[in-house]
Amino acid sequence: MSQSATCQRCHENYPFMDCDTLEFLTISLRYISYGCMATRSPQGRYLLLGLLELEDQSGYDLKQAIEQSVGHFWREGYGQIYPALEQLEQAGLVESHVERQSGRPDRKVYTLLEMGREWLREWLKEPARDEVPRNELLLKLFFGRLMSKATLRAHLTSKRDRLLEELRVYRALHARLDHESARRKELPYWLLTLRYGEHITKAELAWCNEALKQFDGEIT
Repeated sequence: MSQSATCQRCHENYPFMDCDTLEFLTISLRYISYGCMATRSPQGRYLLLGLLELEDQSGYDLKQAIEQSVGHFWREGYGQIYPALEQLEQAGLVESHVERQSGRPDRKVYTLLEMGREWLREWLKEPARDEVPRNELLLKLFFGRLMSKATLRAHLTSKRDRLLEELRVYRALHARLDHESARRKELPYWLLTLRYGEHITKAELAWCNEALKQFDGEIT
């Protein structure tokens, strides 16, 4: 389609907006709203392989491990764990056995097999893909002109409070790891991911304070 035809179509669909503005909005919203579309990501399966490399675990154990460790930077739905484990077992990457428990339901425990360990190592060699997360606050701020001053301030203040709580959680987790996992060989790598979260949260907190200062001084 020619440039003139494209502009004509833009004018027909959005008569209140010129083509340059429409293009800017399209690019900006694509950045703000773009996210990983696949709910059952292949990375999620490698996450399970990696956690099983640490020790044998049940599906519930894996859920708890995710929430208490990589859940700070990687979301994996609980409902996705069991189907993924079944697929990994069918592929010969893990195996399972049932543990009998007195007075409690039996546990199905998964063990990483050597082929699963090789798959994990090969994936770790691949370049990591950068993904732009969804950020509803940025999306709302993009249209901030349509909100009241009180609403904008409330959004930013709420974000700042959540960031302060995240920092508290990170510091507590740091102290717990130093105390409980001091002798584990994985500790330096776990701390790298934790420090990343701390740095990102501090940067977001600085941005939030800057936005509130600008908001109070300039936005009317």
